Amino acid sequence: MSNEDFDRAVALHQSPSKLMHAKVLEGSYSLAIAWVGGARGVISLEDMIKSNRHFSKLSNPDFFNKCAIIDDGWSLGWPGDISIGWDQLFIIAEDQLALMSMNMNNEQFRTWLARNHLSQDLAAVNLGITQRTISKYAKGHSKIPRTVQIACMAIDAGLIPIR
Repeated sequence: MSNEDFDRAVALHQSPSKLMHAKVLEGSYSLAIAWVGGARGVISLEDMIKSNRHFSKLSNPDFFNKCAIIDDGWSLGWPGDISIGWDQLFIIAEDQLALMSMNMNNEQFRTWLARNHLSQDLAAVNLGITQRTISKYAKGHSKIPRTVQIACMAIDAGLIPIR
């Protein structure tokens, strides 16, 4: 984790409440946000804009730039009926920080296999990849992609049952 990411993590782990400040970062669908209580973070709404038609108007950069804090700090809004609550913005910031800092190495992967009582063959079935690929991850011969790391987290959280 870089010093900048560490600073973001420290800033996020303060008790947030309403929005205090929001600024669009030029050339992206990202915002720098500060919450009352001291929490602050930088978030990207690009994936949400692409995947949710309710937010499709925000794909226009000129429209996206019209965001403003509304409802006395309880939401961030755009013209029309588009808004996101302060708490949802905070959840997005925490999720994105967790993904940025995610970097499972081969030792952690082997620990994950043991914790879940998975052989390499069974892990391959559950992750939808080959046993050879699992072996490469376990030996440190291949970097573990984020998609696999997320699937491992989902299995740990019980969101994906082990077969």
